[in-house]
Order: sequence, then structure tokens, then C-alpha cells
Amino acid sequence: MRKGLTATVLALSVGLLTVGALQAQDQNANWGMFSNALVKAAKHDNNGVRLGAIQQIAIYGSHLDVDAAVFDVVGIYRNSADENERILALSALAKMENAWSMDFLSRSVRFEDSERVREITIDVVNQYRRGPANSESAMALAVWEAQQVPPSTSEIEALLSAD
Repeated sequence: MRKGLTATVLALSVGLLTVGALQAQDQNANWGMFSNALVKAAKHDNNGVRLGAIQQIAIYGSHLDVDAAVFDVVGIYRNSADENERILALSALAKMENAWSMDFLSRSVRFEDSERVREITIDVVNQYRRGPANSESAMALAVWEAQQVPPSTSEIEALLSAD
């Protein structure tokens, strides 16, 4: 009985996240509704539901208001035994651009045991500190993401030669 209930809750949660993701792809998406659903999913007891929400935050974070889930995402970064889950949480935190989480990451990086996670954490914090206005490649990436059209070869070469 308990397994059936858990499976039903999990299926409904995944269904809601999928519907939310499909709606988020629409330019007229209700980002507020999607944000609220992701905040609730990030607090869910089921690890798969939490990780699914964090993945959606990492993808659509620049359109969302999910600061209410920042402690849950930092909790995954801080406590997960799986390095890939921690990196997923870092990706979401990078998109959330929350000042408290960036301060936490900058202070905790010196205690990091994993070299891979440490390097990515440093990159995330440094990118946050530089800000998108100070990075030509970040601005070009934002324009590209908004258009959802890959840059041409000449545009890529121009970006690479600018650095």
C-alpha cells in the first residue's frame, strides 16, 4: 500500500514538473506558477523529485523566482554524497544568483575535499562576482539563449578572438 502511494505521488510530481517545463518553454509561460511548483518540489521528501526540481532551476533559473528554495539547493550541495548531485546543485545556484548562497560557497570552498567540485565552485563564485555586465561572452550567451538559435561560426570566432 505504501509503495503504491509513493509511486503515485512520485508520478504526479514528475507529471507536474514535466507540464511546468513544457509551459516554461512557451514564451507566454507563467513563470510565477512554475517557480512556486519548483520551490515545493525542491522541498519534497523524495530525492528524485528534489533533483528534478533542481535540474529545472539550473535550466530556467534566469526566468524564475526560487529564492525560497535556496537553502534546499545548498543542502544538496553541502550534504550529498554524490558528486554529480552536488554539481547539479552548483548549476542551479549559479542560475539563482542568490547573494547568500554565493557567500556560503565562497566561504566553504576552502574546506572542499573534491577537486572537481572545488574548481566548479570557484568558477561559479567568480562568475557571480564578475557579473554578466562585465563579461562579453556572458552577454553573448544571454542573447543566444534568448533567441534559442546557435551562433554562427563567424560569431563564435569573433567571441573567441575578443578574449
